[in-house]
Amino acid sequence: KKLGPGAMLTELVRTRVGIFTLENGYDLSRLETLTPEQIRSGLVSVAQVFPHWPKLVLTAEQARRVEHGNALRFTQDRELEIAERILLYNQEGRLLAVARTEANGYLQPVMVFREG
Repeated sequence: KKLGPGAMLTELVRTRVGIFTLENGYDLSRLETLTPEQIRSGLVSVAQVFPHWPKLVLTAEQARRVEHGNALRFTQDRELEIAERILLYNQEGRLLAVARTEANGYLQPVMVFREG
C-alpha cells in the first residue's frame, strides 16, 4: 500500500464452496483411516450439491433409455430449457442421470449413474 502498486497474495484458504466447508471436509490422511462404511456415510448426493437443478421423474421406458445414455424428447418447458442441468429420476426415486437440454428439444444425459 505504501509503494502504491497494490498488494500481492501470498496465501489463500478457501473456506467454503457451495455446501462444502473446511469443517465438513476430509484431508487425505484422515480418509486413509476411515472404513468404507464411514466413507459412504459421508458422501453427499448430486441432488444435495445442486438443489436448484430441476428434477424430472421418468417413465419406465424413458428410464431404460437414459440408463443406456440415449437422449429423450421433452415437452417444451421453460424451466428445463433454461436449466444448466436436469436431474433425471426413475419412478422409485433413484437418480439415474444428469442431463442437459439440446436446442432440438432433447434431453441428453451427460452423466449416467448405474447401480452396482
